[in-house]
Amino acid sequence: MVARKPKRLAETKFFKVLVDDFKKKLRIPPLFVRVFERIMPKKPILKSEQGNFPVSVKSNDNGYFIKRGWKKFVKNHELQMGDFLVFNLLDDNKTFEVDMYGPTCCLKGLKLPFHEKSSCRDWEANVTPNKDIAFKKKGRPKSGRRKKPQVSARKAGLNAKRGPNVQENNEMNERERVAKEIRAMEPNHPSFKQDLKDYQKYGLVMRKRFVYETGLESKRNTVIKDPQGRVYTVDISVTGRQVRLSTGWSIFYKANGLATGDTCVFHFIPEKSNLIEVQIHRKRRQRC
Repeated sequence: MVARKPKRLAETKFFKVLVDDFKKKLRIPPLFVRVFERIMPKKPILKSEQGNFPVSVKSNDNGYFIKRGWKKFVKNHELQMGDFLVFNLLDDNKTFEVDMYGPTCCLKGLKLPFHEKSSCRDWEANVTPNKDIAFKKKGRPKSGRRKKPQVSARKAGLNAKRGPNVQENNEMNERERVAKEIRAMEPNHPSFKQDLKDYQKYGLVMRKRFVYETGLESKRNTVIKDPQGRVYTVDISVTGRQVRLSTGWSIFYKANGLATGDTCVFHFIPEKSNLIEVQIHRKRRQRC
């Protein structure tokens, strides 16, 4: 009997942009872990065109990470900062099929005869229908000679002076730019904003999505850091479906001179032992 080939599922997938210390380990998105924790394998297999690569998933206070075997996967596929990976958990619940994209916005390893540029913007600006790319059209082709693109003397001189490492430097700069843009576009950690009400002096109910993404409902307390760098240990209490900051919150409230109408922005930092950093925006006070 022929074994059934595992298939992809529509919802069991996540993506990662390779930044920082990606060569050592890769963090699995917390929301993916919380939703699919029951079926997520502890020793998954990463599947690519090069074959199957067994890895292990380890957890600590900062989350779940792909570790043992990951370095080999990175080396074999020549992954670099800024690469974009899509992990698809197959229905055998043990295999992640991995799609890997480079800064060209195409699958890594895809090489064309006119490959000269290294970024999506370069391709969009320079790839046009010409003798390098032939598109089939109905009807007879138009006769006539095509004009050769004119290159200025200055540009020709610059191209002649360029050394063999110019393309490598451009590619590295492009990867760094992509990584910076990703950090700017997408928040790295869960956060929520709260406009303070009068009844929130002694306790504050956290937003459901924030609690869901951080897993704070299972914690007894957390540490809050104010804009001055001072830290406060605050208890977490659960009442029904509400998860609130309780004992210790009033101390933070008073120490920072908070008042009704002020806005607090809470940022969860899992890399610092479940720390919550708070930004404070004061409401303008009316002078008497």
